[in-house]
Amino acid sequence: MLSTSQQAPMGNRSTLVTIGKNGELRHLFWPSHNYPQHIHGSLPGILFKVDGKESFTWLTDNPWIRKQRYLPDSTILETVFAHPQGIQVKATDFVLPDRDALARVYEVTNANAGSLDASLLYYNDFDIAETPVGDACYYDDKMDVIVSYKRNYWFVFGSDRHSSSHQCGVHDEGSDAFVDAKDGNLSGNPLALHSGMMGVNSCLKWDLGSLLQGAKEQLTLLMCFANNRQNAFKIIETTRQDSLAAMVNNVNRYCQDWLRRGRITGVPEQWNDLLRRSLLTIRTLVSQDLGGIVAAPTLDPDYRYVWSRDGTYVAYALDRCGYAEDAEGFYRWCKEVQEPDGGWYQRYHVEKSPGPSWGEQEDQCATILWGMAQHYQLTRDESFLADIWPTVRMGVDHILRKRDQETGLIGPSIDLWEEKTALHTYTNAAGCAAIRESSKIASILGYDALSVSWAEDAKALQNAVTTHLWDEKKGRFLKSVKPNDP
Repeated sequence: MLSTSQQAPMGNRSTLVTIGKNGELRHLFWPSHNYPQHIHGSLPGILFKVDGKESFTWLTDNPWIRKQRYLPDSTILETVFAHPQGIQVKATDFVLPDRDALARVYEVTNANAGSLDASLLYYNDFDIAETPVGDACYYDDKMDVIVSYKRNYWFVFGSDRHSSSHQCGVHDEGSDAFVDAKDGNLSGNPLALHSGMMGVNSCLKWDLGSLLQGAKEQLTLLMCFANNRQNAFKIIETTRQDSLAAMVNNVNRYCQDWLRRGRITGVPEQWNDLLRRSLLTIRTLVSQDLGGIVAAPTLDPDYRYVWSRDGTYVAYALDRCGYAEDAEGFYRWCKEVQEPDGGWYQRYHVEKSPGPSWGEQEDQCATILWGMAQHYQLTRDESFLADIWPTVRMGVDHILRKRDQETGLIGPSIDLWEEKTALHTYTNAAGCAAIRESSKIASILGYDALSVSWAEDAKALQNAVTTHLWDEKKGRFLKSVKPNDP
């Protein structure tokens, strides 16, 4: 299945990585799925000589032609690069499920009529913990790795074969590794410390020799990360001992075990591949340990937060597909981050701290309550209802307190696109559903009087929606009122 998106996610319990459409390592979120992000630039280049003429090119630049796809039922990504001068490169990327390690496997093929002298270079530019301030890197000759570090973030980068040369440098200085990579002559500088906001960078080079027509050379690059040097070294030592086949099988087994957990019926055959790919993508965005669900692994725009509305829709999809345990994990995450007044912040970091906020979005509060009720409808787990009952009661009370005195509508609050503050149709429709479904929960748990009261509140809110938000002339609902937005 071809990837048509701008980036391809992959990860494990503590790591979320994205590979860009040009084959660059775009994001590395660790040790949680949304913070911090450590990569400023990370990309491969080829130095080659054809007919006596030497050239260098980054694989992410023109004139390379690229095709990209996920392997079937896997988060392993394959990017194929073709150069007009007859060089072909296949990159295979994956994150190991049982350790914090990214593997980038490069296979270089000479598709030219003559011989090809080639070297692979790989450049890394970290902004550790999202800033270059305080970053350092050095070359460890015993391990043949570049170590990039700051405080308790340690990144070790090397390969399954010994490098030919190395360089650690500082941006915009004579030691800049990005500049020196372009002529293939790395200086061997073994150490670089941060210099203001310029930051440090590094590059490793591997000579692949002279390739005859049709000949191939393969190289497995490893980026391993841990909270100290010893643990990072241990990960790369262990991973170097594994065969490529064993690592690939490990990832595929992890993905396919997840897919086998699904209980999906009634989906037309032509949608199966898309459904399975979607489930694998969702898997990368769900924090298995914490329960939060990241909206998207991006910084521009900055969507790497947990929006409770978005997360509830994903949890509902998980419930519908048989992943009730993961859906329940999200609702328990919601329970733990609920505010004392019964509401929720607009968005959160996955580790449960509030993210930057424009203000209250009451539709998000309502959607959580609706989702909890749907989870029960699909699982019939009354112990879940009993456990989240205080969350439901506080949430409904919060929504009811937020009603406008004049109209009886919920608000004013910010709309779901964070564009304006008003009384919104979407917000109030979500509120109707939340109060109605919460009334059913109250009835199941034996709170009959409260159930009746909430049912009446839901009907009153529905009447307010039809009275104030329906435009008879246009034959449809307005987007919002106070102020009007048709």
